[in-house]
Amino acid sequence: MNTYELLVAARDVFAEEGGAKHMLRDCDGKVCAVGAINMADHGYPEWIFSPMWTNSEQDVTEARIELDKHTPSGYIVGYNNEELTTKQDVLDVYDKTIAAMEEKV
Repeated sequence: MNTYELLVAARDVFAEEGGAKHMLRDCDGKVCAVGAINMADHGYPEWIFSPMWTNSEQDVTEARIELDKHTPSGYIVGYNNEELTTKQDVLDVYDKTIAAMEEKV
């Protein structure tokens, strides 16, 4: 799985389980934007280095950087955590990021 594929998979995770703020996974089982990337990569929202990862740590980091580029604030973590940011707002960032990566191909 490359960075593009990871973002597509993370978007699907966020669409199903997204909505957490200020943590990778909340007590209701919802994940934040970065938690979704981790879930898509290795099945856990936490950033845990493990040889079980299906992608390199670099792909996970690059996915976050790509989201940052298309986030109004320039930082997906902060944007996700803003009180007024909705789940749909974060999904929109995923969609813009994925579309921009498709244009490069």
